[in-house]
Amino acid sequence: MLSCYCKGGENMQIQPNSVIKLCSGVPIDSSYKDTIYFASRSAQKSYFDSKVSRTMDKASFQRINGQQGVVRMSASAESIYNCNYMMFQNSNYSTKWFYAFITNIEYVNDKVSNVYFTIDVMQTWFLFDCTLKESFVEREHHATDNTNDCLVGENIPTGQMMYDQPIKSGIFNDWCLIIVSGADEQGAISELQYNYNGMYSPCMLIYCDNDQHSLAEFIMALDNKGKTDQIINIILTPKSVIKHLLTNGQTLTNKKPIYGLKQNDPLPFQVNKPTNKVGSYVPKNHKLLCYPYTYLTLSNGSGNSIDYRYELFDDISGKCNFEVFSDVINGYYMASPLNYNGTSSGQTTSAGDTTINFDFSLTLDNMPIVPWSSDTFKVWWAQNKVSVQSNIATGLAKLTLGAGLTEAQPMIPTGGGVFHQPKATEINPNTSIKLAGNGQFDMNSVMRPMSPQYIGSGNMSSNPIESAMQAGMVVSGYSDIKNSLIQMQQAKTLPVSSRGGGGNNVMLDTTFLDFYSMNTHVHPKIAKIIDDYFTMFGYATNEVKVPNINVRPHWTYTKTQQCNLVSINCSNNDITAIKNIFDNGITFWKNASEIGNYSLDNSPN
Repeated sequence: MLSCYCKGGENMQIQPNSVIKLCSGVPIDSSYKDTIYFASRSAQKSYFDSKVSRTMDKASFQRINGQQGVVRMSASAESIYNCNYMMFQNSNYSTKWFYAFITNIEYVNDKVSNVYFTIDVMQTWFLFDCTLKESFVEREHHATDNTNDCLVGENIPTGQMMYDQPIKSGIFNDWCLIIVSGADEQGAISELQYNYNGMYSPCMLIYCDNDQHSLAEFIMALDNKGKTDQIINIILTPKSVIKHLLTNGQTLTNKKPIYGLKQNDPLPFQVNKPTNKVGSYVPKNHKLLCYPYTYLTLSNGSGNSIDYRYELFDDISGKCNFEVFSDVINGYYMASPLNYNGTSSGQTTSAGDTTINFDFSLTLDNMPIVPWSSDTFKVWWAQNKVSVQSNIATGLAKLTLGAGLTEAQPMIPTGGGVFHQPKATEINPNTSIKLAGNGQFDMNSVMRPMSPQYIGSGNMSSNPIESAMQAGMVVSGYSDIKNSLIQMQQAKTLPVSSRGGGGNNVMLDTTFLDFYSMNTHVHPKIAKIIDDYFTMFGYATNEVKVPNINVRPHWTYTKTQQCNLVSINCSNNDITAIKNIFDNGITFWKNASEIGNYSLDNSPN
């Protein structure tokens, strides 16, 4: 009696009645990188029968050492060298078919060969005699290729990232000037409390066209009123923001106050999600359109940016939505994503349909501060005109009384003419005291030392005491006038007052001051490499679940850690071997003729 292979590799004394079929062209091997998926035992046997090149009936087997075995065939080695697989059935034991890899063909003589083989545990046991249980699945092909399938990170280098053409938000295309001032163009100080963005301010916001004349005219008007110091700031501001925030039907009027701005009423802008391209490359796997291979970068044009994951925007329209909040007074803007990454630290809109996530906001501040200059003398004159004229009027009165003159009499005789007695209202920033004839009276004339010829031409008293008092009044009068004119002269020499300035003026000059969106992605060549990897091995899963073995049209890859399966038919050694195969990773192919053909479209049905 010869020993035959039976279930569990046991030796049993039975009559040799086994059927051995040698197969050629079977595209799987003992590395277990690939195997064939069959929906039924009959489909399995039908396929391998189609590969049979030599059949031997009533064969006997030696004892199998573990999964290894050898069978002596009545065939020359040369005639069966093309065989790489075998199947056999021991009818005396059971009707089960065993499948095995041929590992070696040994020459015995011209008509006899030894065929060494190892059992294919996947085809023999796994497909129909084992049940996969929940295991830690490291990676696999998913039944779908949706956003939720792309969230687990991959340990794959991305190389240097690339940026597509930046796109402006469009909010900062048109500019105006906002003057923060305590006085309007007429110099009037408002007693109102203005409501801007929900905050009350005693200062008013004055709209001004961004041109070379409007601001100069406004500042000149305040110079003449002596109110230029009421200007707190002048900020370059997006006109679209101001128009959007106007309340109560207000319209923008050049150099006129804005009486209120709405609170928490942001301006929206949208960014399109990529549809099917990574740069110029069209990937097979949707994960290439997700982070970190493709993502959205939002920049403020001033060196700061935030990266957003397209897949975390909850919007079925294929848009990434943002809203820009504005603090006009301080030149501060903040772009916040809508319906992004859940509702963490979010605010629901009044409509209740969107959520603003402030945790992922990007700010744009330090807006350009417009410098301005003021005519210092005009401001001084507007502020001191009354006192100067009053002092001069007092001085003139003293001269008149002290010299014993009447208003109709000349004040001081000179060799070239006489001075008339000017009135205080004739004193202005350009003309102080006029000559009786023509021309202007200079300060040196007023400061000329007093002498009898200048004093004695009037109706001076003959009483020494009264005469001395009159002379003192003349000197005091001249001193009042002189001091007032000296103040005016000194004020005229003051330099022009310049204020303001700063902010991102350079960025403004390059017209780059805006929120810019950029599609960021790996290089197309790198994208293809990563795409091919996903095509072969699926996505990182890192989840406890039943592993997938048949979810894609052509092949399904799966890899586990400490695979969990059970069987009531195969031995512990075989079960251990199958677990190790899953832990190493294996691809199940639906069609044996397609094994290794990764050019096929294996997208989910």
